[in-house]
Amino acid sequence: MNKKKLLRAGIIGFGSMGKYHAQAYAHSGCAEVVAVCNRRVFKMSEYLNSNTNCRSYTDWQEMLQKEELDILSVVTYSPSHAEIVIGGTEVGIPRILCEKPMATRLIDAEAMINACYKRGVKLAINHTRRWSPSYLRLRELLRMGVIGDVRGIFCTLGGGRLGCNGSHLFDLMRMYTESEPEWVIGFIDQTGTPNPRGEQFNDPGGYGQIYFQNKSRCYLDMSEDIGIPARFEIFGSVGRVIVDEGMNQWDIFARSEEDKQASLMKYGLQLKPYPLGFCTPLDIVAHTSEAIKELCENKTPSCSGEDGKAALEIVMAFHVSHKQDNVKVEFPLKGEYLSWELQIT
Repeated sequence: MNKKKLLRAGIIGFGSMGKYHAQAYAHSGCAEVVAVCNRRVFKMSEYLNSNTNCRSYTDWQEMLQKEELDILSVVTYSPSHAEIVIGGTEVGIPRILCEKPMATRLIDAEAMINACYKRGVKLAINHTRRWSPSYLRLRELLRMGVIGDVRGIFCTLGGGRLGCNGSHLFDLMRMYTESEPEWVIGFIDQTGTPNPRGEQFNDPGGYGQIYFQNKSRCYLDMSEDIGIPARFEIFGSVGRVIVDEGMNQWDIFARSEEDKQASLMKYGLQLKPYPLGFCTPLDIVAHTSEAIKELCENKTPSCSGEDGKAALEIVMAFHVSHKQDNVKVEFPLKGEYLSWELQIT
């Protein structure tokens, strides 16, 4: 029996997330890492010692010129994403998986999308919940109307970093409301907690409301005076879903089938537990592996460049609203804010 030929993969950025990507490629069974790049050599040493056929670089441009890659992971900090992704398209790499946030400016996100479209490159943005069986199962139940029509979502997550971590939650809101934002009212935390990735970055927390085109309402609190795992509640017309990610606890409560026909004014009707079944916790390696397999099989990415840009635009809108004394900021953003740069990672 012929051994399956693996696609040739490269990883640019080999910190903790880069190592997760390396594990994900091994887990995928469809690609092998042949080259890694990081400015600090010591971060690659352990991996290279146990993967002797993998070559290493400290200059990503040199790596792209010398290696013939079938798929590329971009796992650097966000300010360099656009240049590397566009560089990857220019040397003919047909598949690119980019970490989030997609970019630090909306015009850069658009340039990444355009470069990939022009050269027929499949681009995926690694908002990992898009590949989680538990989150996908919940989306199907919502589409079935288990809690009626989705009316909104409450999200809380400690530790700030509206761009780095908040982009995940904004993507989740779009995924479950299945709508696009109409306006945002945002507040940016002024605590000034130092960014753990370096003083050159500034990614504060924040809180606010996102109103969607289908009239659903989403609320987020990622203030820096809370230090709690992600939790969100999806409220529908006749039920609610509560997910505590830290405890991997998923609960659905909804009206009985008979009561679903009653008037919404009868808000005192009892909600009954709905069986969801076993839910697996978030697993960066497993979910990233699914993203890789999707690209290797030339499927449409579950989280596209357009999805990555949409999440970034909500982050940007929070900052714009705060700058303008917390006014309502409408989508799409225009003018100077397309080239406005955030120091997020």
